[in-house]
Amino acid sequence: MLKTVAFYSGKKKLVASHYYACHPMSYYGDGRVSADFCGLARRRREQQDPGCVHLYFNGCGGNIGAGKYNNGSKKARVELTQRMFQGMVESETKITPRAPRNPGVGDPRYPAATEPRFRRRAS
Repeated sequence: MLKTVAFYSGKKKLVASHYYACHPMSYYGDGRVSADFCGLARRRREQQDPGCVHLYFNGCGGNIGAGKYNNGSKKARVELTQRMFQGMVESETKITPRAPRNPGVGDPRYPAATEPRFRRRAS
């Protein structure tokens, strides 16, 4: 299942990070480098929601391809893009707010090392 982590300022969505466990390859062996169907879906999502930066990254996909949905055809790539896009949209429908976290700021100074190995040698 595709998941999304989004960051808001009030009610305004600023960034949506989408992730899914898949090795996105709809065309094989032609030597082109591309964002493939995940990148096409991300671009489409960003066009639909222009006030937000949409990111996509792969989860633990290793050798997990699009499987039964992919036969390497142009038609399959369009369908894979649509499925990925729909997953992005659906993953954003239920918002679960999290309490703001303040990790706090400690004293960034560290005490001087006093062990003999850290002492300066006389020159």
